[in-house]
Amino acid sequence: MKNDLALHKVLINKRVQGWVRPADWLPMPDIPAGEQKAILLVGIYSDVPDMTQMFTAYSGTYTVDWGDGSPPENIIGTSGHAYDYAALPEATLTPDGYKQVIITISCPSFTSLTISNNFKSHFAILDISVRAPSMNDLSIQASYYAQRLRFFGPANLTSLNLNGGAFETVYFEDPNPTKTERWFRNCYRITDIDLNMAGKTITSLERIAEYNYAVKSVNLHGVKVSGTSVAAFYNCSSLEEVSGIDVENATSLSSMFAYCYKLRRVNITGIALNISFADCLIHRDELVEIFNNLKTVSGQTITITNNPGAASLTAAERAIATDKGWTITG
Repeated sequence: MKNDLALHKVLINKRVQGWVRPADWLPMPDIPAGEQKAILLVGIYSDVPDMTQMFTAYSGTYTVDWGDGSPPENIIGTSGHAYDYAALPEATLTPDGYKQVIITISCPSFTSLTISNNFKSHFAILDISVRAPSMNDLSIQASYYAQRLRFFGPANLTSLNLNGGAFETVYFEDPNPTKTERWFRNCYRITDIDLNMAGKTITSLERIAEYNYAVKSVNLHGVKVSGTSVAAFYNCSSLEEVSGIDVENATSLSSMFAYCYKLRRVNITGIALNISFADCLIHRDELVEIFNNLKTVSGQTITITNNPGAASLTAAERAIATDKGWTITG
């Protein structure tokens, strides 16, 4: 199908060059501070059906401007729209065969928003901007095409579901979540996760990037974890470096770095629970860095089996861990 080929072409180009916003996309409007809106750039194909289940907002009445000149609608519950492809401006037509519209969703007190792409063969949600400090639940079931999400202002989220897919870049101006559980799970094209959560505490880091095969670098800038970090980076097979996480008050670090075969450096602090770095690519100096970040404990084990630096550790370097009560395996 034409749009499948178009998507393939876009993704191949991005892998070679790094993600660059296509020049033929319509510009995204700004969302001024004080407003609560979600703005979407959407590509419409000629055989588009009535998109009857495109958005759901659980916040009472919300308003949608569909971007085609029709009057804005005030809606409760699920909304959708029928587009007339022929009536859309030819100036928005791209070589990939779709015309473009800017959809604006406004709500005075967003608490929850679901964006769906039930007709992915007929239209493509491409670019998303959000400003909604009252929002706690954002679910984007549109990632067959969606390539960028930007969240401006405070992001006081308790739940974020990106549904993996084609997302290449996700930006939070002021991330302030209560937890980041599964935020980037299965987002297999995001290569860098950089969230400035300095001074913030989250109750769960569990599976934040599980099965993200492309991510190479993660920096959370000193976030404190007061709950579980189970499988946070499970099977992140391209991951090379993780930094900026304080796990002193974490309740579990089980499988946090399982199957991270390319992991070279882990600068996380306050380690006080059993933790495994088995089968990673960590060299001697970086293992010593981890040992220096261990807390004094009783009966805990750190596993460093099958790391290139394990065999060259000196007795004095291993004592950095064992003198704090740790058992070293590997």
